Amino acid sequence: MLPATQERSSASAEISRRGLLQLALLGLPAFLFPRLAKSAPVSLMGSRAVLDTIASKMTVIRRSAWNRTPPSLSRLKTAERYTRLTIHHAGALPIRHTIASMVARDLNSILSAHMDHHYGDIAYHLVVDYAGRVWEGRSLRYEGAHVLSENDGNVGVMLLGNFERQRPSPAQLTVMGDLTELLRLQFGIRRSRVYGHRDLSPSMCPGRNLYPYVSGLRQDAAG
Repeated sequence: MLPATQERSSASAEISRRGLLQLALLGLPAFLFPRLAKSAPVSLMGSRAVLDTIASKMTVIRRSAWNRTPPSLSRLKTAERYTRLTIHHAGALPIRHTIASMVARDLNSILSAHMDHHYGDIAYHLVVDYAGRVWEGRSLRYEGAHVLSENDGNVGVMLLGNFERQRPSPAQLTVMGDLTELLRLQFGIRRSRVYGHRDLSPSMCPGRNLYPYVSGLRQDAAG
């Protein structure tokens, strides 16, 4: 296991004020025309544009770099407007891997387990590893499968680790905050609609050592 103290990488680079303004403008139609936006499916181009925007601000590992198994499209539902975001931990054993190949192994293991349970793909849209890198999971074009009966309009973000048994790294916490803000501004999600898994379903997820930080992301409930 590697020590918990990690240097900040380029993944935790500061989000520029100009970048935040651009993202806010992208999310403005969702605030101005909520009924129209709610009925519109997330397009392939739109989902890619969101990921490209995130990749311009932090390190993102694309799906094709860690797994080439295609999703089972017949089991996936096209997402409609995202109005909330839920943060999870992987659970199971503690994970402190920072070497990309080891993280890829972890993700492939999670993907295999989800496919064995007849999911159409890995349940989460985006994953943050211990080094603070963001990994592309399920395409944002499709609804996730991360909270029982609460996946509609819900972006799924997962941090690798078991935060009942370990603490998140400083890099994970920084990137979780930056990533949440990027997604929130992109989709017009209010701060009050940023959840931990336990807020929506009986669960210990995302763990006692992470949940207080998740709660902190929505302290300004007027946002």
